[in-house]
Parts: sequence; structure tokens; C-alpha cells
Amino acid sequence: MKHFVYVQLLHYSIEVDIFSISRNKEFWGEDADKFKPERWLNLKYSPSSFLSLLPFGYGPRRCVGISLAKTILKKVIINIILKYRLISMDDGININNGLILEGKEVL
Repeated sequence: MKHFVYVQLLHYSIEVDIFSISRNKEFWGEDADKFKPERWLNLKYSPSSFLSLLPFGYGPRRCVGISLAKTILKKVIINIILKYRLISMDDGININNGLILEGKEVL
């Protein structure tokens, strides 16, 4: 199985070891090899940052499935919202700036 992504910058080729980056214990903790979706909740980087999408590769030869994965994720979230009754775990949302609706009821 191939675990490397090759990126060409100017006239230089850079080899990125995605497998090792995704399992780096210094960044992800001692349980880096375990499936823990909650580890994405308190990241230093936003979910849309370059580092969060690194498993798909980078540049013109990145994984063509990135768009499909994003679309499927959106559909899953929509289906969860439509099929289940979601309840708020706090007192609600109270944002006074901008064009955002205030929510005090259960979704």
C-alpha cells in the first residue's frame, strides 16, 4: 500500500508521508492509532484548514474523492437533523451581532 504523496513545487519534488503524519503521537497523543472522532473537536486549526484536509493529499494530484467525501458528509448531517430530535445541552444561543436568529427552543 502506498502511503506517500508527492508534491512538486517549482522544480523540486517533495515526498510527504501521509501515513506517519496521520499517526504522529506528538500531535495526536499516545492513542494516535485509535479511531477517535472526538479528537477533532478542540483543534488548534479550523476544520477547513490545510492540515485537516492533508489525508486527501495536496495540489493538482490530490484525491479526487475529496468532493465526494464532503458531499456525503453534508448529506449525513442533513439526514441526522431530519430523522432525529436534537436537543440543546445549554440555555440556548444568544448572539446580538449580525444577521443571526436567536434560538431558545429545542431544535
